[in-house]
Amino acid sequence: MKTPGRVNINTASPAVLRAMGLADAEISEVLQNRQNGLYTDVGRFSGHDLVATTQTFRVEAEGLIDDEPRARLTAVVRKRTEGAGDVLVILDWSQSR
Repeated sequence: MKTPGRVNINTASPAVLRAMGLADAEISEVLQNRQNGLYTDVGRFSGHDLVATTQTFRVEAEGLIDDEPRARLTAVVRKRTEGAGDVLVILDWSQSR
């Protein structure tokens, strides 16, 4: 599936931030700043294809009966803003029993 390829600075792991071109000192700065709250914009990190919001999400759910897993599903959805508000578009869906 094709996505815009931008990474959320608020949720990316150190390995992902390194792959996006951040130096170790910058990664430490990002992790430290997250302790004080979420980024609302990427500021000086804007040249690294980072964003401060997410449009695409992976959703995983598991249905239990008598505490035993009976079904699992995974969906990838994208949030789109339209005239009436936000709309979720299903990009991928899979399930297993």
